[in-house]
Amino acid sequence: MPEATLSPEEFIDHWSKAEANERANSQSFLIGLTRLLGLPQPAHNHHQGYSFEYPVKVPGGDSTNFIDLYRPTGKI
Repeated sequence: MPEATLSPEEFIDHWSKAEANERANSQSFLIGLTRLLGLPQPAHNHHQGYSFEYPVKVPGGDSTNFIDLYRPTGKI
């Protein structure tokens, strides 16, 4: 069952008090952002809606990078 949508004020109030670094907060922030926007929360499967850390190949290279929040029809 999806969680209730956050108001912009609740989202701003919560994140204006954040003290940890970006990497530590990124997934919590993105879950809150999906709630704020009324979007489905990230799934554990890259093929089911939004997901975290989607692997992408760097054009012209051999390395793999990761998209923080990915959706098969686009990214936010």
